[in-house]
Amino acid sequence: MPDAATAVDDVARDSGADAAGGTARGDPDDGGTAPDGSDSDTTSIPSSHAVLGYALLFSLPVGVGVAVMLLQVTGGGFADALVLAPSVALAAGVFLLVVGIGVGGSAEP
Repeated sequence: MPDAATAVDDVARDSGADAAGGTARGDPDDGGTAPDGSDSDTTSIPSSHAVLGYALLFSLPVGVGVAVMLLQVTGGGFADALVLAPSVALAAGVFLLVVGIGVGGSAEP
């Protein structure tokens, strides 16, 4: 007849737990840590380089697009105030909007 310690080891082996009383393998409640040791409940905050990259990614095409449109409408050159001022103003506005949302977050929950 097997003793109590052998029976406990057999049950632990069948359930996937280790003999020292650890949790079963594949247990979804593993303390909330990811395999790399970081806490999985924290939200990631984008780095300042990523925020600036996204701001440039969205603002430069806006500025170029407005400039191209105004070049066709006015027939002037790129250095004309009618072309350059609105292009720079709109590109700067989009840039500041994206940086503001990236740093402070949006109003949406």
